[in-house]
Amino acid sequence: MSRRRGFLALTIAVLGLGLGATLTVLEIADALFWRPLPYPGEDRLVFAWQTDVRGTRLTVTGGDFLSWKAGDGPFESMAAMSARGFNLATEGEPERVEGALVSADFFDVVGTRPLVGRPIEPGPPGPRSAVLSESLWRRRFGADPGVLGRTLSLDGEPVEVVGVVPAAFRLPATAQLWVSARSRVPEHPTYPIDPETDRSRHYLTVVARLRPGWNPGSAAAALSTVQARLARDFPDDEREVSGAQLTPFREQLFGAARPQVSVLLAVAALLGCVAWVNAAHLFLIRRTRRAHELAVRAALGASRRALWTLFLREAALLAVTAGGVAVALAAWAAPLLVSASPQATGFPAPGLSGRVLGLAALLVVAVTVSLTVLAGLQPVHTTEQIQEGGRTGTEGRAARRLRTAFLAFEVVLSLLLLLGTGLLLRSYRAVQAVDPGFRGSGVLAVDLPLARLRHPTPESQARFVLDVLRRLSSDSQVEAAGFVSRLPLSASNTIGSLALPGQEDQGFPCDLRLASPGYFEALRIPLRSGRLLESRDVEGGPPVAIINELAARRAFGTRSAIGQRILVWGEQVPSEVVGVVGNVRHTGLDAEPRPEAWRPVGAVGWANLSLVVRGRVPPEALVGPVRTAIHAVDPEQPLVRPEPMLERAEASLAVRRFILEVLSAGAVVALLLALAGIYGVTAYGVAQRTRELGVRLALGATPRGLVRMVTRETVAVVSMGCVVGLVAGVLLSRVVAGLLFGVSRVDPVTFLGWPVLLTAVAAAAAWLAARRAASVGPAEALRHE
Repeated sequence: MSRRRGFLALTIAVLGLGLGATLTVLEIADALFWRPLPYPGEDRLVFAWQTDVRGTRLTVTGGDFLSWKAGDGPFESMAAMSARGFNLATEGEPERVEGALVSADFFDVVGTRPLVGRPIEPGPPGPRSAVLSESLWRRRFGADPGVLGRTLSLDGEPVEVVGVVPAAFRLPATAQLWVSARSRVPEHPTYPIDPETDRSRHYLTVVARLRPGWNPGSAAAALSTVQARLARDFPDDEREVSGAQLTPFREQLFGAARPQVSVLLAVAALLGCVAWVNAAHLFLIRRTRRAHELAVRAALGASRRALWTLFLREAALLAVTAGGVAVALAAWAAPLLVSASPQATGFPAPGLSGRVLGLAALLVVAVTVSLTVLAGLQPVHTTEQIQEGGRTGTEGRAARRLRTAFLAFEVVLSLLLLLGTGLLLRSYRAVQAVDPGFRGSGVLAVDLPLARLRHPTPESQARFVLDVLRRLSSDSQVEAAGFVSRLPLSASNTIGSLALPGQEDQGFPCDLRLASPGYFEALRIPLRSGRLLESRDVEGGPPVAIINELAARRAFGTRSAIGQRILVWGEQVPSEVVGVVGNVRHTGLDAEPRPEAWRPVGAVGWANLSLVVRGRVPPEALVGPVRTAIHAVDPEQPLVRPEPMLERAEASLAVRRFILEVLSAGAVVALLLALAGIYGVTAYGVAQRTRELGVRLALGATPRGLVRMVTRETVAVVSMGCVVGLVAGVLLSRVVAGLLFGVSRVDPVTFLGWPVLLTAVAAAAAWLAARRAASVGPAEALRHE
């Protein structure tokens, strides 16, 4: 085999690529779903939730958390956390750091010990203390051990650093610091409630450790019994809650990645199959070319076992070498793929574990055995094959049929990837073409989470907003600017209800926002009737509200909404509707608009605000003036994610784009492998039929006619593969149906266009290879043997 270095290199490269793709995905899956997590006894850790009458999962109220914790049930221990960001204003530029408020026994429940210092410890509530992540400790404080005992300013409040946890600890996924609660329960991020007694505000994420002998199913049933008792004891507060639910720890952390991993695995499996078919075809070609040699070996006394041993050695050499290439490729590609995923925050870094290497060994064995069997099952008839393989230059019919089947199968696999890519590509374009209800071009968006101690009341928050807007309005580069509690296409939402006075029991779900003057103008959300918000609405005028067309239609039908009164945000005093605006797709471009209502900033307390600024200059040029205006009002206020609004709109499509890119890359590689296979099959077929083609030329056939004949034969095989691929594509299209938008899963353009394109490209590859038939003269062809 060493004399056939081209064959050796090509087969190893093709197999290495296919096996490498498979191992890359298996390495990612191993890190997410099989490898032990850095939490002792992780199999006994669960997340606990409340559920409503519709079975929807809810976060937990503070009062219910304490009731659960006090019971002598299936839980050994239980802790609560409330994810939030903190404004860190110690040394240097203020920055926003994601973290969580946690109950005192949080680190004991999850079993994590600090690298340095101590965790937040159980005991009587006292001054706040904080535990830093290793990444924040190294980045902000240079890994200085002296940070222990140091006082930081978080949201304007002094907090003492007591410990640093390893970088692998990521709970919640984006957290970089953990801060103790003032009481036994973390405080609500917005409302000034008593967290220990409130049973109506759902905001806590609860993690618990099961007692030995309990499983999540039986523990959930026991917890639901406790919840049913609480519903009887507190009927007014527990009306929305009907039960409880537990989620295994690992599933909660990484379960959302299953669809992406499934897509990756499907692509890798198809690529692996295409690569194996190519390698098998190359191995079969080599076996056919050696038919004369093998027949001579058999004639000289070589046993069938000896020939199989020969095939086994050669197959093992190819498979083992390709396996080494695949392992190296997976070690490089898996971290790269995870870092490119938009959902990879908090994911463990993939690595070559013993489990992955064991799977690699199994794949190598499977390839070795399959190639050996493929070569060994080809008959060795000494007399016929000495004549056929040695003098005529033709191959046996069985080998020719097998190679044709391989080619058709390769076309089927490649077409499946192309169909999936085509459906997602058309779906992605359909999503991009959707009107979001606003115009983000030329707009800068900035998140401004206000420090609660510096802006503790609705009035102080409104004052901050108006002061910043006054400064921005005097800047000639600014066309319009405004604040809002949640930007369109953001990852979170605020859902409440909208009701008419006296008809509170007939309210309907409505997305709730706070907005300032200038917000609708900055995003050019169209005004349908009435007026937009003005400064007097924020400065203490009569309560007013803006609603969208859907909310107006739902609440008032065909009547005019202007001047009508509504109840939103749980308020007791009705607000007058002063304006109706167009519908905005807040939750995603692929989601239908929902009823939406805006109250002026300051109507209720809401510290997490966002600013949008439409400028007469590019959005990037507005960052400096915006920072100046904000720091003139509050020097410690960090600017979070200052970026063009269009980038945020594109970020909302990140998961779709990632899946499309992965599928596209796989489809391109599969197509290239298929075209290489088509070219190789045709070229080899022409080489094997040189004598036949010479006879045809001698009998009057034209070179052009021979090219057409050979091309037509190849296209017939490709067309057969396309037909089978289309049938398989229709059956398997259900797999991607949930990812489609505005496109049928049997979209005619995709299911007709891609097979035609594949056939055309295959015909071109076959034509190039078939030109060899026209380049050999009749005399030369007849002398070929």
